[in-house]
Amino acid sequence: MEFDTFKGTYHFKLKREGAAEHTLDLEASLAEGEMKVYIGVDGEKELLRTVKGGESYDEVIALDDKYDNEKTIYVILESTGKCVDGDFEFKYN
Repeated sequence: MEFDTFKGTYHFKLKREGAAEHTLDLEASLAEGEMKVYIGVDGEKELLRTVKGGESYDEVIALDDKYDNEKTIYVILESTGKCVDGDFEFKYN
């Protein structure tokens, strides 16, 4: 997902069948602003990464074993103020 400007929250709902390997492949970049990336299950969320203006990430994040048997996982992207010229991609394994 590429964006010129972003302010607010995006929720990405992921459904899984079978066991998960519990990693999240994450690519994110941002020219200005700040955004937080969370993983959420059952109404609770855990901060995975904060991306600030001028930063970019291309990484694999190992998730806690508590996500192994979850059938529905949310990736949540929240802006702190206005974000400008960014990119966000992920793959849940």
